[in-house]
Amino acid sequence: MLYLYIMNILYICPNFDHYIYSYYGLIIHGLKQLGHNVTPIRYLDSNILNNYDVIIFGYRGFNKNLYGKKINTNTKMYNLLGAQSSQEFKEKGITLNENNIISLCTMFRINHLTQNYFKNIIPFNYSFYPDIFKDYNKEKIYDIGMTGAAHEASKYPDDSFTTDEKNNRIRLYKLLDSMKDKYNIFKKCNDDVSKGRIISDVEYAETINSSKIWISCSAAYGDCCRHFQIPSCKTLLFCNEPIESHPFETIFKNNENCVFFKNDLSDFKEKVDYYLTNEDEYNRIVNNGYKEFHEKHTNVQRAKELIKIIES
Repeated sequence: MLYLYIMNILYICPNFDHYIYSYYGLIIHGLKQLGHNVTPIRYLDSNILNNYDVIIFGYRGFNKNLYGKKINTNTKMYNLLGAQSSQEFKEKGITLNENNIISLCTMFRINHLTQNYFKNIIPFNYSFYPDIFKDYNKEKIYDIGMTGAAHEASKYPDDSFTTDEKNNRIRLYKLLDSMKDKYNIFKKCNDDVSKGRIISDVEYAETINSSKIWISCSAAYGDCCRHFQIPSCKTLLFCNEPIESHPFETIFKNNENCVFFKNDLSDFKEKVDYYLTNEDEYNRIVNNGYKEFHEKHTNVQRAKELIKIIES
C-alpha cells in the first residue's frame, strides 16, 4: 500500500521529549516537518491503535510488559531499535519476530543481531538536528574532545562488545590522560550523568565546534548515535573501526568524512599527530563530512527514508 497522503502516525516512546537525550524525538520532528500528523505517547494504549495509519515504536518504545504478547491491530507497525535496550534483546527479539514487526536498526553489528536475535532487521540510522549541530564559527581551542559514559563491558551481556572493543572508552580515557602534556584536551567522561555529560545540546554542539578532533566510540552492539553529530559541527570525527562493514561503512568512510582508529588503540596517537599537523588533509575530511551530513543525514532526511520504507 502506498501512502501518498498525509499520514496519521502514532509514535510510542517513553523518552520522546527527553531533556538530555533529544535524539529520541528526532524522527517525530522530522515527520512533522514533512507535514505528517504525529501523536507521541509514552506507552502503548491498545484502545487507540486502529485510529492511525502507522504505529512506530521509538527507541525504548517496547517495554517489558509487552514481551511475548501479541499486539492486536491491523495497523502497520515498526520498531526503531536502539542499543539502549541491549540487555533485553533476547526477550524483545522473540516478541518482535512473532508479531512481524519490522525492526529498524542503527548499529554496525547487524549481522550478529540477525544471526542471534532478529529475523527482520532493516538498516536505519540516527540523524541530527541541523539547527543545533552546525558550524558556529567558533575558535578551535581544544585539540581533542571526548565526553560520555564509560560503558564498562562487565555491565552488559557478554556479546555486547567484541573482544577487541571491550572497554575501549575506558582505555581511551587513560590514553588521553597520557597525552595532556602535548595537546589541549577537553574530557568529561563518567557513568554519572552529572559528571560525564554536557546536558545542553547547544552547549554540547558548541563544545564540539571548539575542538579540532572529537572522539566517539561505539556503545553496546555497535550503537553509534553520537557519530552523526560531530561531522555536522565541522569537527573531525575520530571513531573506532567497525567490526562489520554494513551498513556503517556506507555512511562513515575512513579518511573521507571521518577517521577510524584501531580498537586496540595502537594507531591512535599516530593518527592524532598526523591530522593535527596536516592542515590540508584535516580540512578536506572535515569539509567533506560537514557537506555530506547536512545534505544526507538530518532528521528530515531520515524521516523521508522512513516514509519510503513504510510505502514499500
